[in-house]
Amino acid sequence: MSLQRKIFSGVAVYTIDTVIGNLACIASVAFVFRYLTLAEYGTLALVLSYYGLATAFLDFGLGAMFASEIAQARGAENRAIEKLFTWGYMILVATMGSILFAICLVLALTNLSINGTLWIAIGSYVLLTATNNAALTIFLSHANFRQHVIQSIVRVLSRLVFLISLPFWWQGNHLTIIAWSHPIAEGIAFMVSMVMLWNLVRPLWTIPLPLQAHNILWESIKKQGIFVSVTVPIKKIQEQLPIWILMWLAGKAATGAFAAASGGYGLVFAFFRSVETTVFPLVSEYIERDQDYLKAALQRTQKYSLWLAILAVFGGWIAAGPMIHILAGDQYADAISLFRVLIPLLLVYVFGQVQRPILYALKAQRLLFYSHLIGVAIYVIVLTGGTLIFGVIGATFGVVVVEAIIVYLRYSMVRRLDPHLQSSMCDLLTVTPDDWRLWTIGVRRLRSLVWRKEEIT
Repeated sequence: MSLQRKIFSGVAVYTIDTVIGNLACIASVAFVFRYLTLAEYGTLALVLSYYGLATAFLDFGLGAMFASEIAQARGAENRAIEKLFTWGYMILVATMGSILFAICLVLALTNLSINGTLWIAIGSYVLLTATNNAALTIFLSHANFRQHVIQSIVRVLSRLVFLISLPFWWQGNHLTIIAWSHPIAEGIAFMVSMVMLWNLVRPLWTIPLPLQAHNILWESIKKQGIFVSVTVPIKKIQEQLPIWILMWLAGKAATGAFAAASGGYGLVFAFFRSVETTVFPLVSEYIERDQDYLKAALQRTQKYSLWLAILAVFGGWIAAGPMIHILAGDQYADAISLFRVLIPLLLVYVFGQVQRPILYALKAQRLLFYSHLIGVAIYVIVLTGGTLIFGVIGATFGVVVVEAIIVYLRYSMVRRLDPHLQSSMCDLLTVTPDDWRLWTIGVRRLRSLVWRKEEIT
């Protein structure tokens, strides 16, 4: 399969996963609201917050680095290095998952904050998440997007079926069983994942590890992993800064309006995020094979993403009013103008969607960390000034401006490291004969589907 077809295939399956996952999550939340009182739901949120805190220590944010190293070893056909990083990541997450599970068992005996049964549910959820994360990272490193998506769909659908069937067989405490629905769904996904994972790791079983394997692994973690690990909290701070600054300077109502607009933007953005997820392992794999071929595929992918983003921006601008009125009601009318300011972020993201995969493939995680650090400083200055002068609309404009600055900063970084890999604005805006040919094929196939449907009708 060609690289371009791999990218299109990956984006297609991740789009399907996004649609199914969002619908299943919305339905699951609706059932949970019916089963739990407000106080019980607050306890469940507390339980899941402990889980979220624990998962931050499963791999210390090193999953992307390991996926990049495995993909690069596969591209160079170095099976020994591939086995080293595959085994290393599996041992890391299994060890940390077991340690965190043991901590939850100890806390279960103390009944600290919540009862023991819920602590055991958290521990089981963390341990099973560790094993599934190992499988997910290896699927991603091999560009096996279907296996990646199968795991995700099995997880969300199995939990939805579990919640739907609950009234037919459970008469006890709803809070406890709903908390256990998470590790049970994770366990079902684990059984499916292990079958698919075995087919990938079995050929590596007889491959000998490279000489000085521990030194190779440690040097990689020391040079790249440290920056990856410290980038995770910096990135989370950067994502939450608009909310914190608005709450501090503009109040709860303005913060709520921005959060609603940001949530609406997130629903649209989810369909474009799949492009970066798809190209991430492929850049690391093909950068060792053929950079000209890789650049051509990335350029075409960005170009088509840009065209779709332009349509999404116009569509989002028009549909903003009806969409927010339907989803949130008239009380969130202030979010409409904020959403229209945020939606051009899709265009900014398109220009930057291949920068992170390229920086990982070039082992430049240090520069990625610096970009996040600089981004936090600029966010504080721009959002504070924008909020004080123009209010919440100024802060929203500030988010778009800062993200554009960060994308340009990373563009400059990639140009310095390897100017051959970065496409220019002219490259993305130029329509080539191949683009016209692909458009003609797409229109022809769409017409054939419409005609076939009319014939069946």
